[in-house]
Amino acid sequence: MTTVMTRDQALWNKALFILFCLTLPVFLLLLSYKLTLAFYPLTPPQENTLNFLHGQEMLTVPYAEQELSHLRDVQKVMDKVDFVFYLLLIAVVSLFSFSWRAKTSRAFLRWGGLTTLAVVGIVLLFLLLSFTSVFTLFHQLFFPQGNWLFPEESLLIRTFPQEFFVKVGLTIFLLAVFMGLCLLILSSIKK
Repeated sequence: MTTVMTRDQALWNKALFILFCLTLPVFLLLLSYKLTLAFYPLTPPQENTLNFLHGQEMLTVPYAEQELSHLRDVQKVMDKVDFVFYLLLIAVVSLFSFSWRAKTSRAFLRWGGLTTLAVVGIVLLFLLLSFTSVFTLFHQLFFPQGNWLFPEESLLIRTFPQEFFVKVGLTIFLLAVFMGLCLLILSSIKK
């Protein structure tokens, strides 16, 4: 009977380990996204728009109705991202707490860091090779209704030009790579 429990416990530990390695890269990307938006230097119209999207202030930038429609859709996506972020925060902390008690935290840190570097590295590579394609795919997935295409002279595009998204996107992914590397370093110094 002890052998069965040990095997069951080993399977349980492996499942939790795999779950940690799958959730950590997504969590770190979302954490990077939140940190980047919190500390990235913004113009006053960008800041007002992002504060509006977070429900922190009224929108003072005079966007056209189609632009406002897209911003309301962005707001819904951002609310869902916040929900997923906090759900993943609970999951990652719980899984890491389990690893700490099971004395496997070094492996969790090491493989979580490696998985993060692999996942983020692959996406970052795609971003560097073809930012426009990744940007388009992102918008097609999250805004399938198609209200995200605007002429270059639109106020929304002038407020948030493609260069803004390139710089923010690279910052998010490089920050996630940095966090993955930090986890690897922690795993190598943890006893």
